[in-house]
Amino acid sequence: MAHRKFNLVDPNKEKMLYIYSDAELLVNSMNDWTMNWLPNGWITTSVPPVKNADLLKLLLQSWGNKRFEHVNAQTEELNWKACWNQLAGYPARNAALMAFHNHP
Repeated sequence: MAHRKFNLVDPNKEKMLYIYSDAELLVNSMNDWTMNWLPNGWITTSVPPVKNADLLKLLLQSWGNKRFEHVNAQTEELNWKACWNQLAGYPARNAALMAFHNHP
């Protein structure tokens, strides 16, 4: 979703896109592990295939200059990253619930 919005702001993809997420698995996958999985045919070091590789591939292809940064969701600290992460969580949870309840 973030990359779709950013395409409207910077259609020529000249700027760096920062995506903040409390999903540490996503952040590590995108910043560190995909560069190993890609040349290894999306196989992990312990041999099983990478889970959700299709989604990770879409994220890799969707934007050139992007950086994922981890945000601590369970914090009492009131900084802008935590506040925006919390705000983004509401529609994400609602969409997940709708998809779950509408799934046959």
